[in-house]
Amino acid sequence: MILRRLSESVYCILGGEKEANIGFMVGKSGVLVIDTTFSPYHATLVLKQIRSVTQKPIKYVFNTHYHSDHTFGNQVFSAKVVASRECKKIMTTLLEKEWSKESIQKWVEENPEWKEKLANLKVTLPDVIFDEEFEIDLGNLKVNLKHLGGHTEDSSIAYIPSSKVLFAGDLVFQGRYPYTKDGNVQRWLSALKTIQLMDFEVLVPGHGFLCHSQDVEHLIGYFENLLGNCREFIQEKQPFAEIVKRKEFLKFARRNVNRHQENIRKVCAELTQGEKIEK
Repeated sequence: MILRRLSESVYCILGGEKEANIGFMVGKSGVLVIDTTFSPYHATLVLKQIRSVTQKPIKYVFNTHYHSDHTFGNQVFSAKVVASRECKKIMTTLLEKEWSKESIQKWVEENPEWKEKLANLKVTLPDVIFDEEFEIDLGNLKVNLKHLGGHTEDSSIAYIPSSKVLFAGDLVFQGRYPYTKDGNVQRWLSALKTIQLMDFEVLVPGHGFLCHSQDVEHLIGYFENLLGNCREFIQEKQPFAEIVKRKEFLKFARRNVNRHQENIRKVCAELTQGEKIEK
């Protein structure tokens, strides 16, 4: 994990190849942390990074969305957890099955390298929720939270106007194909166009290196190309096996290339309202 200072009061911790990016900002009255990694173990490392900068109390944690690589470290921070109402709803549902103690234990047994890191995991739900927008005031620093949807139903962003820094969560992937399985690409495109109009100088993506406006434009271009081509090929009644071979699709990145076909399938399912696509 690499600690980067983005402004006088705003920092990010880049997760590298495997981990999600984390943010934190230091105000007069305390600290706000944005996302908490996939495990209490990694969250403890994040806490050490924060303590290398400030000893002020951590007052809030903000979850950009429910995915476990952004929320499973919540328990490490003795703070109020803030998220959209949709985020809490989804996390509560997951606790009944996929995130139950038994399910997590089974997953750890199948992936023993996570045994130590997920030891004593206690999924911590948001306790401060909002619908569309919410402002956190750290005394001399205000952070605007906004629910946009797209990558997931609950995807939200954090914007610090005074520093012109934007934390986009997984609405922005840098250097790799986006993960669309749990989202809606058409709403995602709308969310990106909202972000594009915002006054930011530095954007922290959910995964990858720091971004600027051209990175958002590049992702918008990818989704517009994906939607436009899939719509055209579906109208031509082409089977999926032929659609994925078409060279009209825009190449987005060199990594996670296997996700490209997954994204084509996702868009085709959206455009046909889930009807079966011929193989």
